[in-house]
Amino acid sequence: MTELARVAGLLFNRPLLLMPETAIAIASNLADRFGVDPMQPPAEASAFRGRPVTGTLDDGSKANLYRMQDGVAIIPVMGELVNRGSWIGASSGLTSYEGLAEQLRKASADPNVRGILLDVDSPGGEAAGAMETGAIVRQTAAQKPVVAYVSGLAASAGYAISAGASHIVTAPSANLGSIGVVRLHVDRSEAIARAGLKPTLITAGAYKGDHSSFTPLEPDARARIQAGVDDLYDLFVSHVAASRKLPEKAVRATEAGLFMGQRAVDAGLADRVGDFDDAMAYFDDSTPKNVILSGANMTEQTTANAAAELAAATSSAASQARAAERARTQAILNAPEATGRADLANYLAFETDMAPEAASALLAKAPAVAPAAAAASEQAAARPRLAVPVPDVNPDADAAAGAEAASGWDKIYTDLNRQAAASNRAFVIPG
Repeated sequence: MTELARVAGLLFNRPLLLMPETAIAIASNLADRFGVDPMQPPAEASAFRGRPVTGTLDDGSKANLYRMQDGVAIIPVMGELVNRGSWIGASSGLTSYEGLAEQLRKASADPNVRGILLDVDSPGGEAAGAMETGAIVRQTAAQKPVVAYVSGLAASAGYAISAGASHIVTAPSANLGSIGVVRLHVDRSEAIARAGLKPTLITAGAYKGDHSSFTPLEPDARARIQAGVDDLYDLFVSHVAASRKLPEKAVRATEAGLFMGQRAVDAGLADRVGDFDDAMAYFDDSTPKNVILSGANMTEQTTANAAAELAAATSSAASQARAAERARTQAILNAPEATGRADLANYLAFETDMAPEAASALLAKAPAVAPAAAAASEQAAARPRLAVPVPDVNPDADAAAGAEAASGWDKIYTDLNRQAAASNRAFVIPG
């Protein structure tokens, strides 16, 4: 197969996500057997920005993967887009989905890359592979911010790729959209007849000759081709709606039109109007430069930061717990019900985790000790905790009251232990 026939096969009788005028221009050139000046490739995107980054491809070869500026990988999406192509970047005015996908994978895995900027100027291209590449852009954007900067045109397949980005910035004069599908059929039957030729198409399968250019397009064949175009259009609309978070109805309402600058923003096809520097500024807002490290340094720094944050959180939690425990203890000891019931109040405060309200309820049920006995009891309870000498109270002072208090406490301990056991409380008051 000649190169001319191969290129013609890529253009005719297959769906394209391409601006109609671009498709017509290419078709016209093919009709004249490429009797035009050779196609001049457009200038590489952002050739004066950043530095080239060389990487190793899966086959072991070296290639300039993208340019780097301030930790941002700049990847051009230029010219017509084709599905298969074992090259990186734009070549002879073409960008391949395969090459673009490889660049995205490498940039996503590169620890020195904090974000990816797609520099877009494309009228679209092949339908095959376009939605899949747009999905790769969206998956990459879930890991690192991806900005599509449309400097001139993001049409059809060019927009399908841009739509997957986290953020789209359009130049004021750039055009976005053309969310539609076009398929070309060339009827060459009259030209063939004038040339004195009469081709015979021999097929197996009723639809095998639907796309033949040797005969006029029959209505039923056209209907089948249209059904395939409609299916691809549905897929395109669904991809844009999901990527841009737009209702499918709103995407269809664009009617495959182009929207320039602010009109693209108003239609939901872009996020803002700006220039290249505005697009780069997005990364400063979303990914601070000082957190970008590489290799072992990134692992060590991440681990150190995590350890520091954990230590701070643990210290804060411990401080809060101590403060809460002090507040609980003081609430029990200072409760009105604790007056004359120092032993029980100290036990509930220091030997249990009972809430102040519950402790006050228990204290209220215990009889208060007479003042003299209460003072002795409070001093005795304080000795082991204060660890300082406390004067003894004269045992002869109000001995009768002390004996009565001791007898009363025995009864209270017994009653409280019985209540605690009945309620399955996790403590027992020593009798």
